[in-house]
Amino acid sequence: MLELKNVFKKYNTKTSITDKTLDNISLKFGNSGIVFIVGDKESGKNTLIDLIGGIIKPDSGEIIYNDITISSLDEKKLDSYRNTVIGFIFKKPNLLKYFNVYRNIEITHDLLNIDFGKDRAKKLLNNLGIDVPLNKKITKLNFYEQYKIALARAISKKPDIIIVDDPSEFLEENESEKMFNTLKKLSEKKLVIVCEDNLDIAQKYGDRIIELKDGVIVKEHNNEVSIIDLSVRKQKLVTPKLNFIKSFIISLDVILNRKLLFLMFNLIIIASLVFLGISKSMYDFDLSESHAESIINNNDKLIQITPKEGYVFNKEDTNDIISGFDEYLYGYKIYENGIEIKLEINNLNFEPSDLYNSYLNSGIEVIEATDIKQYTDSNLIGRFPTEYNEIVIHKYLADYIIHNGIIVLNSDGMKLLYRPTNYDQIINESKTIMIGSKNRVKVVGIIDDDLSKYEFLKGKNTGLKNNEKINYNNFKNMISRQANKIIALTGFVDNLELPKNNYMNITKYSLYVNNLGENKNIDGNVSYINKNYDAYTLNGYTGVTDLIDNEVLINTEFLDILFDNDYSNKLQLFKNSNIENDSEGSVFQFTLEYVRDNDILGKNYNIIIKNNKTKKEITESVVIKGVIISSKSDSYIYFSEEILDKYLDNNYRLNSIFNLSDTKEQIINILKRYIDYKDYIEVKTVVSDNFNNIISFIDLFKNMTLYISVFFVFLVVVATINHVYVFANKLKVEANILRILGTSKADIFKIFIFPIFVSIMISICLSLLIIYLINLRLNYYISLQINYNFNPIKFSKDQLLILSSVIISIIIISIVTIKIKLKKILV
Repeated sequence: MLELKNVFKKYNTKTSITDKTLDNISLKFGNSGIVFIVGDKESGKNTLIDLIGGIIKPDSGEIIYNDITISSLDEKKLDSYRNTVIGFIFKKPNLLKYFNVYRNIEITHDLLNIDFGKDRAKKLLNNLGIDVPLNKKITKLNFYEQYKIALARAISKKPDIIIVDDPSEFLEENESEKMFNTLKKLSEKKLVIVCEDNLDIAQKYGDRIIELKDGVIVKEHNNEVSIIDLSVRKQKLVTPKLNFIKSFIISLDVILNRKLLFLMFNLIIIASLVFLGISKSMYDFDLSESHAESIINNNDKLIQITPKEGYVFNKEDTNDIISGFDEYLYGYKIYENGIEIKLEINNLNFEPSDLYNSYLNSGIEVIEATDIKQYTDSNLIGRFPTEYNEIVIHKYLADYIIHNGIIVLNSDGMKLLYRPTNYDQIINESKTIMIGSKNRVKVVGIIDDDLSKYEFLKGKNTGLKNNEKINYNNFKNMISRQANKIIALTGFVDNLELPKNNYMNITKYSLYVNNLGENKNIDGNVSYINKNYDAYTLNGYTGVTDLIDNEVLINTEFLDILFDNDYSNKLQLFKNSNIENDSEGSVFQFTLEYVRDNDILGKNYNIIIKNNKTKKEITESVVIKGVIISSKSDSYIYFSEEILDKYLDNNYRLNSIFNLSDTKEQIINILKRYIDYKDYIEVKTVVSDNFNNIISFIDLFKNMTLYISVFFVFLVVVATINHVYVFANKLKVEANILRILGTSKADIFKIFIFPIFVSIMISICLSLLIIYLINLRLNYYISLQINYNFNPIKFSKDQLLILSSVIISIIIISIVTIKIKLKKILV
């Protein structure tokens, strides 16, 4: 049973400011029969059927259907009410014009989540006397055929109430008669409510007639006929829900019927994504991934992290770096009296015409390990050290020793030139090699590096082809990485016998002396006394062999630092005025008087010691004990050991941290972390020099592609908003038809967003294909330029992130625009 209790509704017409109302309407409708609501256009009859149909809600009063108060339902429940209970037949058919006959009928069953096959559709049309093919487009039907399809759509879902809006207005008389006969028959089991202007038609077909005027009931006819069955039934409402497949099918229909609109939108997205993808490749290609790929292709996965010239790793640096490694090895530079230790390789037999033997002896680097596999995947000729006096060298260094020879010690401790002829001799003859002045070692293993690709360099100096030049650059990089490396047992360095360093590392520290409030740079050597120096002190001219506490010893160059070259200038004037007496003794006497006159002995000065890496400054208060007047001094200033020991480097220094990564992902992670990690760190790999050439090439295109990319991103945003706006306007009618049929706003939104989503997916696929093809061409061009065959330009994770961001932005813009537009177009 349907009942209206004291229903009031006020609304405004577009043509008048006068309020039109349904005023205190109370009605009961049975569960069957055909009821006509008649009246003129401003009587309120259309408002009444909108209220009954759940399209609008009353301002006051109640509308009750069976056991449900319709007027109290929220928007989602009203959708369920229209979906389950009401079958609408509009004045105009209001079919979905881009769908065929079958899809227009099936949509109501989709909302009910009920299968409705074509066989059932044919049977329904036959029962209604409708002879129209199911696959025929609605736009190909005449008005009466469309109206009959609207009737079929309304009754196919078996609603309890059928609401018909003024069917006689646009139908011919015979067509109208057939339609009312059909409705009359349907009313035997269902409640049919017809909104009609023609009272004669109402009297002919109606079981009950309700006349309205100015929003109130003025007359009722045949009331007793239509309210016989007023039973209240248990009513269950079905929530309308379009599943994903149905929504997707509708979206495809929308796209196929608006091909030009979506084609233009797709072209703009494709052009934007392609250019953005390529420009990103050129502007910021994934250096780490390309680098890692080349490392693996060269079968040398060792990554070396070393300080740039002038820096030394401290404990904090070391801990910071190794925190990114699962496994690591340390490489040490070894010093004796501040000078890097080298192997005594014979360079007299150096052949400048032979590029292969172009190794220039440099300071060795000792890499400590417990197994060779920690350092390299290559095989080992010989064995790994088991004692601290055993070492492993690289194959290239062994080749160089065979070619040129090396200095070794015989059993009497005399130095001899040793010229082995093969690797076995180097390993098995156990010749003693000196490291520094006191440490004796022997080679027990040779790393079997693959050097076959560099064989062409033997006996060759000029006439290299382009690809050979690239390989020669790789070869030089290999030499710098391998030739000076010695692999030894962990603890090797600690067991070396090395004298204490006696010089401060002036590349690591900057020193300033403060005199009269001004800091003056000390740019000479700084050390401690390791022999007797004759100096002028408060006790006269005497020998100084030791400094205690905060005492320092300076030379005459330091006088110039203190007094802005005043000493040198006055000494020159003295020499000019005493040409005949310009002896060492006279200069000595002049210096003594200069020191006395300036009263610097025993005087306190502040020396500022600045760490060039950390920028930390420490001030040491010192007392000048004496001045070394002899020109044979090798330092500007000598500290006491109490001061200098705080700043002296060890006689071995951590020079490198190595990581042998197993996988490409590990290599990428390390390169990403440490390339440009800090300004004093340098990352070296087997191909790091080649990548400098590639980066230079890419840098040429950065700015140009960046600006163009920004323009295209802006174009995508504008095109998206415009497309959604035009698309929404074109779907306005369809959206409102679906809404009245019971489709929820969420499903309406899906129907709007899915076509855009499909367009985006198509655009992404085509864009990726085009980007891939262009990348192939760019990689080929770059490879030709640098004569090195690999692929630096590729679709990276960063590019995917950026393109995804653009796509997500398009989707978000579409969603926001659609929601704004739906609020305006949905009635």
